[in-house]
Amino acid sequence: MRLLLSIISIFILALPSYAFEPDKHKEFSHRAIEGYQACTGRSIPSPYIYAFARGSAREDDPTFHRALNWHFYNRDKKIGHYWKFFLYCNGSNELIYNERLEALVKMIARKKPLEDIYEQAGRVAHHIQEMSSPSHVAPIYHVYEDRFDIYAPVNLPVFDEMTICEDLKGHRYKPSELLEQAAQRTLKATESPVIFGDGKTVEGEIWMNFWGGPEDQDLAGFKTYGKYGNVFGKTPPCRSESCGAYDKTVYDRFYHECYRRAVKDTMRLLIYLDQEVAK
Repeated sequence: MRLLLSIISIFILALPSYAFEPDKHKEFSHRAIEGYQACTGRSIPSPYIYAFARGSAREDDPTFHRALNWHFYNRDKKIGHYWKFFLYCNGSNELIYNERLEALVKMIARKKPLEDIYEQAGRVAHHIQEMSSPSHVAPIYHVYEDRFDIYAPVNLPVFDEMTICEDLKGHRYKPSELLEQAAQRTLKATESPVIFGDGKTVEGEIWMNFWGGPEDQDLAGFKTYGKYGNVFGKTPPCRSESCGAYDKTVYDRFYHECYRRAVKDTMRLLIYLDQEVAK
């Protein structure tokens, strides 16, 4: 019975740090590799592609180590350790990200099989991709599903390949910078005005209304959902006319922006990986 309770506790503790579902991480990873190959003209063998995508998904496997390490952004360095059930959990992904990155660097230096290196790189990519989820950078502790993370747009976003390729030729981020920069871009996006279907904005209508709530009284450093609550994709609970204007087009636009950032940041990691392996 004690073993069963332990297994259940580990599974429950792994749930709050889920952002995008494992299949979504695979999707980000595959699209990033497609974009990387288009921009660089370099081909990645299929076994390495699948290893990379597999690693990005397996980082969410419900293990004991996973239960101890949540995948939230350590915003303003306020996220610490918390007792949950009988476990003392690390509330942010800062430590586990650095562990995954350090392991990747060692594998490259020791010239481990490329398939193993790509799978480890996928685990690193997982955490970078998580930083395009608003609830994970706010951060908001959620035991059950976050509606942004499970949101299904009408269509997948279209990528302006030429613009992305030009952008990637600019500043080359180190993996140690990628996670922080990804989180900061998402925070900036949540502070931006909502653009409605007619291209207009309304005073007071910003995305922080969904994720910009007060401090969590039970978990120091965490936030709570904003005044609209965990309703991304639905009509917000308010009487203003603008609330009725939150339609699929509005939500898709914001979701697509986050999606593109997750893919582009993954492409930046692939460029770093290519350079390091080439050495």
